[in-house]
Amino acid sequence: MKSIILHDFEVCNALKNDVIQIRRPVKNIPECVILDMKREPKLRDSNLTKWLLKMCKCPFGQPGDQLWVKETWQAVSPDENYRPIDECNIIYAATDIHPGFLASEYRYHNGYKNDDGADIVYPWRSSVRLPREASRITLEVDEIRVEPVQNITEDDAKEEGIDPEFEMSVEEFYNKKISPNSTYKLGFKHVWDSLYAEKGFGWDDNLPVWAGKFKVVERK
Repeated sequence: MKSIILHDFEVCNALKNDVIQIRRPVKNIPECVILDMKREPKLRDSNLTKWLLKMCKCPFGQPGDQLWVKETWQAVSPDENYRPIDECNIIYAATDIHPGFLASEYRYHNGYKNDDGADIVYPWRSSVRLPREASRITLEVDEIRVEPVQNITEDDAKEEGIDPEFEMSVEEFYNKKISPNSTYKLGFKHVWDSLYAEKGFGWDDNLPVWAGKFKVVERK
């Protein structure tokens, strides 16, 4: 069974809902194709998406595949001594509070101290290193498609687990009025840019993304 790395907000979404959506940039697209898409937006909605679906490796696998979820984590010893991981409590950054110096994972010695004598605080561990047995969520791929990131709908953004954000026009801003309307799509735009804009996959570039719909088949 393959694994999938989720951001904290995606983990919380999977813990609350039975059907979720996840989007990731389509990587390894030839640079010439990216330039063509930026120059000719209509190319984004052509058979090019079918080509991307066929030629680029989808990180989600295929419909029907099951994926175990990796997330940011730490193993916490029940006391201040080193314990092997199977004797520790697993905590998760998406839902738990880090306890500080009690955190211990695969330590070979105990009594670790900083130069000032204070107990070392172990940080959250990368989701990449989460052991299979510590995974608490399993997903099943229901649907996969390739589309420009801006094609996301309100319902899609809601299934991404995004909080809605208020829209405000320039006129409303200068008149100091706040629009009563909020949209999940606007919330998704800001989250997407915070994750991918600096990597060259910003919202304004409107490049293709893998858009996956998943069933949550297991929660621990």
